[in-house]
Amino acid sequence: SSGINAEWPLRPGTADISSLVSDQSRIVNEEIEFEDYLRASFSYDKSGRVPVCVNQIIEKIPQDCAVLDAGCGTGNYMGPLVKSGKVKSYIGMDVNEGMLFHARKKAAALRNNDAVHADVTTLAGSLLEDLPFGDNVFDVVVLNQVLPHISDIRVHNKTKYISQMLVEFSRILKPGGVLSINTCTHDQLSAVWYNNAMPEACEMLKFRTPDIDELKVLIESSGFTDFSFTKDTQPLQGN
Repeated sequence: SSGINAEWPLRPGTADISSLVSDQSRIVNEEIEFEDYLRASFSYDKSGRVPVCVNQIIEKIPQDCAVLDAGCGTGNYMGPLVKSGKVKSYIGMDVNEGMLFHARKKAAALRNNDAVHADVTTLAGSLLEDLPFGDNVFDVVVLNQVLPHISDIRVHNKTKYISQMLVEFSRILKPGGVLSINTCTHDQLSAVWYNNAMPEACEMLKFRTPDIDELKVLIESSGFTDFSFTKDTQPLQGN
């Protein structure tokens, strides 16, 4: 189906979910300066990106779970999660229409696959504001390589929106739910060859990306407990 599953009641006052691409001035003026994802979306999957740590995520999620893929991009994690047999309902949410164009095609292919029994849909929406879902409706939230895009470098507290987003994740997750965050340490960012070729861009990326110690504080202050960190050696993009 292409609509929102009944298991995910919308938050009051957010019936028109198609209009949730918000804070457009920031998207236009800042994100494109950082990286033009509308243009990049058409070569994104061709660049060799793989859904790193997806097996670890699948091991930890419960059977018949409802999943929010927050900042899903082109939907790299959609197929492995849905095809695992453990996902009953999946929403891939992203603010970028270019990314969603490709994610929607993947979602349609999964819905047309007789071997897939999960409800799979996509949603245009921003992680910079309150999420359009009721309380305690998801078993799993995954956030993959999204943190640098949530940091607001224009203000003194650049992690303001990250903190707000984590609080929202805590609200929409069921008690005992799973939050999976995939990110890079500053050492990992420095080790990527193309980042070394662009030192100024690498420093900006590190400035936008909370390092692990800072991320721990943000997670704890948002009410999450019983969390762990796993370092994966699989390349994020090609070899």
